Amino acid sequence: IEKDNKKLLSIAIKASSIGLLLLALVYVAFIKLSAFYGSYLTNFSGSEILSNLSILILGKKAAYISSTIVALACLTTAIALANVFSDLVYDKILNKKIKYNYCLIGTIIITFLLSILNFDGIVKILAPILDVIYPSLIVISIVNLLHKLYGFKMIKTPVLITFVLSLAYKIFF
Repeated sequence: IEKDNKKLLSIAIKASSIGLLLLALVYVAFIKLSAFYGSYLTNFSGSEILSNLSILILGKKAAYISSTIVALACLTTAIALANVFSDLVYDKILNKKIKYNYCLIGTIIITFLLSILNFDGIVKILAPILDVIYPSLIVISIVNLLHKLYGFKMIKTPVLITFVLSLAYKIFF
């Protein structure tokens, strides 16, 4: 079993490295384009920059195509996340006490209500929360890997310490 775990981990690391490389290339391209066209983008908010950048580079007709591609990518991601979240609520939080469809409908309603806020409104709500939670999520990922690979036992303590330090930093600084 341990040999299978190491092989699976090796495959996961290779796949993650490919994803990391591709994502890094996309971000480097965005950085170069934003630096080159930065003077044209100064009057736009964060959520408007990408669409206006595509209009500048591709023209209006091709920008419609790229906007459609981005919208479809967001839609497929939203569908997958709604499914995963509904499954989590149904299975782990509510212990299958209500129907899965009700969990999915609740998820879609919450998603719709959040979508009304637009990008900037969502960022205003989530940024302070994520500033505190993200460091803990990174630590829990690292300690879980250490647990799987080397039998590292102390998982909760580093995560709790990271959470408390992140919260204190957010409150006092």
